[in-house]
Amino acid sequence: MKVTEALRWFQTAVDNFELARMLRRGRHYWAACFHAQQAAEMALKAILIAGSGRLAFTHSVSDLIDQAISVEPKLRAVQETASDLDQFHTPTRYPDALPSPVIPRRFFRRRHAESALKTAGQVLQIAEDFLRRQGLDVMTGGRS
Repeated sequence: MKVTEALRWFQTAVDNFELARMLRRGRHYWAACFHAQQAAEMALKAILIAGSGRLAFTHSVSDLIDQAISVEPKLRAVQETASDLDQFHTPTRYPDALPSPVIPRRFFRRRHAESALKTAGQVLQIAEDFLRRQGLDVMTGGRS
């Protein structure tokens, strides 16, 4: 059960990452940032499920890394930058999370999307390597 569930979360992380890449290419930077955050969040949940058999009920990448480091110490290498992804969970989708009259589409820039994708890609790579070491059959697309 936990193998199937971990793979479901990881594949959904990969799907969100690919969507973030498409959105970045389309210059939808606010949406790319959100889906990059989602990719990292779901990849970390896959690690927790595979490593401990439990699902964490939080959307905070920072909180998830704090929990997952005990399962996958290699996450220490991205802990600080991955925590920055938390800023993309709510303000990328809700205008009232930004100072008025700014809307997400006008606030988030290419540099935000590039940074979010780079960090999310690093988290996904660590998750993929971890899941493979656990013996899980991980099928993914490229993440450059």
